Amino acid sequence: WRLCFWVSIIPATILALGMELCAESPQWLYK
Repeated sequence: WRLCFWVSIIPATILALGMELCAESPQWLYK
């Protein structure tokens, strides 16, 4: 069950980080 926990939480963490980066991307794209 621990493997299932990590398999489900790692993509969620990556997705959260990706959304943070996407939210900041316009700032450095327009520079």
